[in-house]
Amino acid sequence: MGSPDLNFDPAKGPVVAPWMAWGPYLWADGIHPRSDGLTWECEDFIEDGAHHSPLGIAKVSARLLDFFSTDPTTVPWFMDCNTSDPGAFAEPYEVLGDRMRKVGGNGLEISWDSLDPVVGSGTGYDVVRGRLSELREDRGFDRVSCLLSGWAETPWVDSSPNPAPGTGYYYLVHGQNSCGSGTWGDSSLVPDPRDVLDAGVPFCL
Repeated sequence: MGSPDLNFDPAKGPVVAPWMAWGPYLWADGIHPRSDGLTWECEDFIEDGAHHSPLGIAKVSARLLDFFSTDPTTVPWFMDCNTSDPGAFAEPYEVLGDRMRKVGGNGLEISWDSLDPVVGSGTGYDVVRGRLSELREDRGFDRVSCLLSGWAETPWVDSSPNPAPGTGYYYLVHGQNSCGSGTWGDSSLVPDPRDVLDAGVPFCL
């Protein structure tokens, strides 16, 4: 719904625009209370009948504050999760847009969409790797290895030797900051096989 050029939600693709909304609904039928009790009385306006008096400003301000403090779209950025850390204002989401490309002789560059615009510049990234054969056998991620912890920003280059012919690796990335730790990814399966990773096995430090 809406134009993809205005996407603000990292769960729906690259973030290309800020979140925009009208804010709380402030219309009421004068002195007749609506369902939440809001009314507008003469003393809520100055003499021109259009601009709010201090009483009216207080009503508007209270509803604006309630809207930004409770709406699920505004809470992640309005309600700073750690005011003492300027590099974090929300808990990391799932990392999206994972990409890989060969660089140099043995190097494999792993990149992803940065979470900084939506959770803060203090985000660090962890990378785990596992064998595709073990993923097939286990139908889970129990045998992954932690390759990287707290990396400052995308991309990162894995210079480990290439897998032997007929074998392969997979990589997963997740973000963390002082507000919390993101998820290694969500699937349609319940329970999700990545739950073991989200629980901290292996624990990347």
